[in-house]
Amino acid sequence: MRKHLIYTLALLTVILISFTSCSKEGPQGPAGPTGATGAAGTNGTNGATGATGATGATGATGATGTANVIYSDWLSATTAKDSAIDGSNLKVCYISAPKLTSDIVQSGTILVYMNFISTVYPLPYTSYAGGKANTLNFIPATGKLILTRFTYDNSGSLGFSTSIQYRYILIPGGVKARMAGVDFNDYDAVLKYFGINN
Repeated sequence: MRKHLIYTLALLTVILISFTSCSKEGPQGPAGPTGATGAAGTNGTNGATGATGATGATGATGATGTANVIYSDWLSATTAKDSAIDGSNLKVCYISAPKLTSDIVQSGTILVYMNFISTVYPLPYTSYAGGKANTLNFIPATGKLILTRFTYDNSGSLGFSTSIQYRYILIPGGVKARMAGVDFNDYDAVLKYFGINN
């Protein structure tokens, strides 16, 4: 028994010395390398669909579209020639209008303006020139505009001034501009309405 007591005391002494001689914590060691990426987890189940939200307020009406409106630069007409329409003598000349289709001729709106001494007038235009009352007008045809000048005395003697330039605006039948109240005789109002540069 005595031996057993001696062994027990010796063992306790060794344990006591071990605990008291060790320091509690040493300095932190360097970081270890990053471990390999783990396998991706499985996707969870989708949640329930939420309730439908309330209908939003109606937006403001957008600006009138002008994407389909076709317009030319200021153009000079061809040389005038004598002609007769329905027994009336007149002068005619032409302006090329390659985008003037038969659909536009039949159901669209065609505007023609003349620029004379920096003032713009819509056609038809009536004046007193060369001592004669006369009207400048146009007849649309596929691919061109036929400009006419008719004198009221039916002499057909007044030609076209080379200082006059012409500009056309073609509005296809699907564009609602005709009903919108724009004054087609007011060139500046037409430019503003359709967003056309002068």
